[in-house]
Amino acid sequence: MKLILLYCTLLFLISFSYAQEQIPEFGQFGGAELYIKECDFDKEADAIKLFDVAYGSYNDSYNLITTRRIRFKILKEKGINEANIEIHYVSKDDFESITSVRGITYTRAGTGEISLKELDKKAVFRQKLNERFSVLKFTLPNVKVGTIVDYEYTTTAKNYNGLDDWYFQSDMPTVLSRYHLTMIPTAEFAYVVHKSSDIPVKISSDKSSGSTMFEMKNIGGLRYEPFMDAAKNYLHYVEFQYSGSLSRSGSKINYMTTWKESARELLSGDYFGRQIERKLSGSDEIIAKANTFSTSYDKIKFIYEYVKNSFSWNNINSKFANDGINDVWANKKGTSGEINIVLINLLKQAGLQVDPMLVSERDHGKVNTDYPIIDQFNKVVAYVQTDNKKFILDATSNYTPVNIIPFEVLNTNAFIVNNKKPEVIKLTEAKSSSNFINIYSNISKDGMVNGYTTINSFNYAKVERLEDYMKSKEKFQHDYFEKDYAEINIDSLVLSNTETDSLGLQQQFKFTMPATVSGDYKLVNVNLFSGLVKNPFTLENRFSNVDFGCTRKTDINAVFEFPDDMKPEEMPKNVQLVTPDKSIKFLRIASLTDNTITIQISLTINQTVFTAEEYPMLKEFYKKMHNFLSEQIVLANK
Repeated sequence: MKLILLYCTLLFLISFSYAQEQIPEFGQFGGAELYIKECDFDKEADAIKLFDVAYGSYNDSYNLITTRRIRFKILKEKGINEANIEIHYVSKDDFESITSVRGITYTRAGTGEISLKELDKKAVFRQKLNERFSVLKFTLPNVKVGTIVDYEYTTTAKNYNGLDDWYFQSDMPTVLSRYHLTMIPTAEFAYVVHKSSDIPVKISSDKSSGSTMFEMKNIGGLRYEPFMDAAKNYLHYVEFQYSGSLSRSGSKINYMTTWKESARELLSGDYFGRQIERKLSGSDEIIAKANTFSTSYDKIKFIYEYVKNSFSWNNINSKFANDGINDVWANKKGTSGEINIVLINLLKQAGLQVDPMLVSERDHGKVNTDYPIIDQFNKVVAYVQTDNKKFILDATSNYTPVNIIPFEVLNTNAFIVNNKKPEVIKLTEAKSSSNFINIYSNISKDGMVNGYTTINSFNYAKVERLEDYMKSKEKFQHDYFEKDYAEINIDSLVLSNTETDSLGLQQQFKFTMPATVSGDYKLVNVNLFSGLVKNPFTLENRFSNVDFGCTRKTDINAVFEFPDDMKPEEMPKNVQLVTPDKSIKFLRIASLTDNTITIQISLTINQTVFTAEEYPMLKEFYKKMHNFLSEQIVLANK
């Protein structure tokens, strides 16, 4: 999707009253909304957001106070789940609080009878997610197809650091989205509007009064598509960042208006650069051990493995060490920012050339390199250069070896925070996700396929599979080897080379499964354990890019022996498919020798990202490939 980026700097002084289109009073329903049965600009929608409006301002203590109101209508049965509301907020140190929650539903029966149900305050509850975040939850009552839901709440943040980006778009189509913002006196904020070229945005501001309104209308919903990168990349939203202020004398103080100034501010900051320079109590022993290694690579690997294995991540991503790193060092637990700043600190102490690097993980959203907005990034990692090699290290990525870039940041832009040479670079990796599958099987007279499989997974395939295996061995076996095949039985699964980076992850197991019987014929599936059973690209049209992350390769060598009193009536065809740009190649070769059929299958994807415009080509290729993959061995009695 082509994005238009609107960039402005706002200097706000006092409040301002802005004339707006009339929004119905809370709990008042009527007019055309009562008769809506589908969204005319998004006909697949299960629910439609009639309006989403918010007003942000401040009090005498310069707290950020935001009142938000949302009204939506349920169009289909699946849309009823939209009435389960979750509002996340920063609860640590009482930074944010949510008050004045109220909700009401309007339901009109087929007989014309109207039911109005208010949200019971006892149905509103809070849940702590972790040491930093909590969530407020409630479910609106009496929700059915045709129900209109109306709810609102107020959020109070201690300061304007609680100013979140405003999203015009969600998974629900939205008729009207409006954000009305009044800034604190003397504060300066930068903003970028991300949007597609075909949907206009209305921006009205008055610098003398300090208020700006952002508004969009008739925005289609964004729903998940396979191999989709961050939904944020395709959403229409306004992104904010604090960029400066006025001093008491009236002079202007700028913050992070260029990448160079951003690097300077970060490296001089108490919770970033100064923590990297801090001496950690008791770290001398670790550094002494690191310095016993003769090569820089081994030294880097030792420190990286030490931090990975010694520190526990609390599942909170961060760019900073908000509480410093002394407690993290002592307790061996913290946010990704705190743990990775410890990693950078130790690498620096060991005399290595290391810089902090800000990254935006692929599911967090793209970084626009034209604007030095630090909030585009969600994490800090270590960037090490030595012996003409570069290493990008995230100590919270437990199964990523030292020699490959973490999968979560592939194909993203990253910011090297360096005083002399700050730089935004694209993170790409030559290493692929590769699986090599060898299958030997014997088909019995009664049509039972008994086999033995060895799979070797390399690089990103190894990282993904090892992480899934360590989370749950049972789920790993089901997801990778069982779920796509009826009546299969997997036995004696063993994994090897889990601790050796240079070797592939070896998975070995036995399996039995019945052939499909059709009259006198037995049909044997040859597409086994490839991950290619279901076609992920069946949507007629696609809104987002297809992001594979890295190049991919799957090779299968399968041997099927059958009894002497049977013969192959039909075999899979030899076939070769290549996309016009040669970005994807599919090859299958089938051969028969005596009572043995050998099937060789190879799929190579040499391009990591396919744009939405390239989707028709990709969709057609996968359709043809899966038609071929569905072909089976047909055995008959002699």
